[in-house]
Amino acid sequence: AVTARAGGCSDAPAGSLLALFVTRLLTDAHTHIVAAVRAHASSVQHVAIFSSVSEHAHACQAATELGVEAFAEYTAILKQDLQGCASPSVSVRHLPMHMCALSASCA
Repeated sequence: AVTARAGGCSDAPAGSLLALFVTRLLTDAHTHIVAAVRAHASSVQHVAIFSSVSEHAHACQAATELGVEAFAEYTAILKQDLQGCASPSVSVRHLPMHMCALSASCA
């Protein structure tokens, strides 16, 4: 899933940051990421992608062409695919999302 949040941060003008939270491989979410960036291209200067899948895990997946520098490689792929529209700066970071399931019997 890809969740988009457009808005400001403390050191950027309002509307200049697009934060995307991805819970699957970047290559699997690529079409959704490109669509989200293009939808906000006129007002976004920086795209921050937070992936729940680590850079190392991306590199270990046979299903992707990304190597040990997976986040930098993906950034280059995304910028290449965004040519022709406004080109915001892009950063990709790992955001571990730990989940805990609780049941009524644990309470």
